[in-house]
Amino acid sequence: MKKLVAFLFVITLGLSCRKPAENLVENIPPDTHIFIEGSTDTVPAYQVIHWYGNDPDGYVVGYYYHWDSDTLVFTTKNVDTFTLSVPDSDSIGVHTFYVVAVDNEGAEDPTPAQVTIPVKNSPPTITFQHGTLPPDTTLPYVTFYIEAHDIDGDESVIGFYYKTDYDTMWVFRSIDTNYVTFKNVPEGMHSFYFRAVDRSHAISDMIGDTVYIKPAQGNILVIDDSPDANADNTYGSFFEDNYSGNYTIWNVRKFLPYSPYDIDGIINNLGFTTIFWYTGTDVNAVNPLRKAIETYIDNGNAMFLIGPSVLDSVYDPTDTLSSRGFMNWYLGVGMVKRWNTLMLNGGLVNTDTGDTLALSVAAFKLELIEPFDSVSADTFLVAFGTNIEDTARCAGVKYPSSSPRVYFVPLELHKFNGNANLQDVLKEIMDSLLGRR
Repeated sequence: MKKLVAFLFVITLGLSCRKPAENLVENIPPDTHIFIEGSTDTVPAYQVIHWYGNDPDGYVVGYYYHWDSDTLVFTTKNVDTFTLSVPDSDSIGVHTFYVVAVDNEGAEDPTPAQVTIPVKNSPPTITFQHGTLPPDTTLPYVTFYIEAHDIDGDESVIGFYYKTDYDTMWVFRSIDTNYVTFKNVPEGMHSFYFRAVDRSHAISDMIGDTVYIKPAQGNILVIDDSPDANADNTYGSFFEDNYSGNYTIWNVRKFLPYSPYDIDGIINNLGFTTIFWYTGTDVNAVNPLRKAIETYIDNGNAMFLIGPSVLDSVYDPTDTLSSRGFMNWYLGVGMVKRWNTLMLNGGLVNTDTGDTLALSVAAFKLELIEPFDSVSADTFLVAFGTNIEDTARCAGVKYPSSSPRVYFVPLELHKFNGNANLQDVLKEIMDSLLGRR
């Protein structure tokens, strides 16, 4: 029995000292597959490619891929989007995509998955941005905004070409600037053409628009911002009788140009030194034109604004003083005092000349204002009537009070046409502004 125990002890000791057996099962590398949606006979240059890997004894940790002979790229994704190059717009480019799965032990698929793709570039498309076309008739500043797309990926669009019927050479512009402004356009009916181009030189179909350009004449810009035909007749007759050939009418009540480049160009770059601007009672173009008007006045030019709805656009009694800059510093208005109704016995007095303007309607809403004293604005029209207080009569402000460059009346001045004095008041003010230059 002792001999048997000793024998078992020796065997156990021997087994405990033996080196463990090596793992004789080798790692099996993963297998890689590619999937492309649709046919691969001839595809657009913009492609979405899927791939995946299987590993029978572990798991896939990532992939190496490359196109043709490009450098390997490692990724953990199993789908990506590629824009493939084409020699030119009429050729077919052939590209081969390779992908190799890698497992958790670093083994790579020894037989990479691959697919060869014949690629034909698709041309881009081009349209005008919705709501941005200029009016059918405008002055010699015209801006067009374009929008281009491509089935091969919008990033493949590099720009667009444009030309006109009076300058037929195509001009290229990068898509980084998706608009073009035509300046000093000749008088008459003119057409403007556009075509998009992609990086493979494929060209879109052509689009175009036709606009009638009327010339800018004289140094007076009359901004028609009212739907009232009586206002058009009153002011139109006044300018034709007194400044024929020296004024340009710009109708903004229906077709205000979308582009701020057109607005600024028309106001500041066509040689106008005096603006006569009249608005309607409900809506106006003050906010779209405001920045260009401020530049215009800052450059030493003059303006006569007749705007019954202007202060609705720029006045908020809860605003701080600094936030009412246009009303204070450009119109010379300190605050709106009250609304009153003028009756038939009401009217206006020009404090500079003593002329009386009789009201030509049965009743009229009048917005009384107060000059902004800190900029030395002054009254030039005061209201009178049965319900107008002596202390609340200001109906027109000139700024500054000495050698004014801005006259502002927040009411429909053409309705105070019950006598001949309105034409005299208008001419006196316009001659004063024109004489400043």
